[in-house]
Amino acid sequence: MSADIEVKQKEAKTLKFTLTDGDGDAYDATGGEFSFVVAEKGDSGATLISKTDTDFDKTEIADGIVYLALDMDDLDQDAGNYVAELKSTITASNIDKSHDFSLKVTRALTT
Repeated sequence: MSADIEVKQKEAKTLKFTLTDGDGDAYDATGGEFSFVVAEKGDSGATLISKTDTDFDKTEIADGIVYLALDMDDLDQDAGNYVAELKSTITASNIDKSHDFSLKVTRALTT
């Protein structure tokens, strides 16, 4: 299974998310709220990373772009494949969406 996003153990990474409408055009999500969760796959589904709206950089939100910085502690995970979810709530447009994707943590040779 290939990952939608690949990161390295204990290496800070900023993720860029581009929000689009049904036609694939960038969507102005001004006023939107976001959350991000990474969990183990399988029955336990233990949450490993949890980010709230205040963790997102929204300086380009009018262009449909938000950023999320994951620090070294966030990515202090075992190498492997995880499930992640980005959720957006845009009250003005009555839009409540989530997108699941895979996140692969690759092993660092030095930690």
